[in-house]
Amino acid sequence: MDGEFGSAYLVQEWGYPDIGLVICDTPSGGHDTVMLDYRKCGAEGEPQVAYIDEDRSILTIAADFASFVQCLVDCSTLLPPSS
Repeated sequence: MDGEFGSAYLVQEWGYPDIGLVICDTPSGGHDTVMLDYRKCGAEGEPQVAYIDEDRSILTIAADFASFVQCLVDCSTLLPPSS
């Protein structure tokens, strides 16, 4: 997500809360996202991982990045078998 314009651009352009770094988008096609949330830990600490919904509400989804990664699954396992 830190491509040509970067996380700061996405925060400004889409009105995401200024809590840290945008790390990925979602398959919803909306303007929700996942961010590293540095509000509690500061710049030197271990950030939480937060989901930002289309209304810009912040929902903590993992205590840290390692916990977030451990919960990831291959999306093909969530799809019904093709007939």
